[in-house]
Amino acid sequence: MPASPVTAGYPAVFPDPDNLGWIRAWSLPSTDRSTPSLNERVDEWVTKLLAAISLPRSEMTWFAWNPFDLQLPSRWRDGAQNPLDPAWAASRVFHERLEIRIRRTPSAVQVRLLTEDEAVLETASALAADLLGAPMRLREERFQTVDGQVLLLGRPLPWEELDGHEWRGEVRFPRLLRYEVLDPLTGANAAETDNDTGGRLRAYVTRYLDATFRLRAVRYRRIGT
Repeated sequence: MPASPVTAGYPAVFPDPDNLGWIRAWSLPSTDRSTPSLNERVDEWVTKLLAAISLPRSEMTWFAWNPFDLQLPSRWRDGAQNPLDPAWAASRVFHERLEIRIRRTPSAVQVRLLTEDEAVLETASALAADLLGAPMRLREERFQTVDGQVLLLGRPLPWEELDGHEWRGEVRFPRLLRYEVLDPLTGANAAETDNDTGGRLRAYVTRYLDATFRLRAVRYRRIGT
């Protein structure tokens, strides 16, 4: 749950050919009744892509939502809730190398890949040819990228750890907030971070800018302190 952006400067040379990102998208119409099912094909594509680029699911973070539930960023664990569950209306899986977005509507299952790694893009596209079909035609597929940070809602609560987890909250939200942090700081570093952010966590992101310098997407990379 983003709270506010952390200002990041743009590079002096713009666009910078060394800082490019790509977005590729596929749409599978719900009228497609072939086998395997749409959800099974998306699941297989994600599984094969992560295996092909040697990226274990356990290193991925995900969040998702539907009209009745919200899953805050957590590590992807086998045997637990996961982002490929068709019960989610939208889900995002992310890592330093890529982000996968899945959106389910009554008319289609839509999949988007965001990455700054051209090898990941090529691998994903090759695997998608059989499983997801031809990609959607987008106005732009290549973007200038700028790294940044976003502060997340929720200050640490003055309680002892509950169920072994650190919980966060904001008075304006009637629920506890828990994010799974992959690289927690300790000691003096943690105190310095708390002073800078009021104890809030950060989402490390990459912003995608089009040819007219407009922000077109924000790709999550990791949650940290």
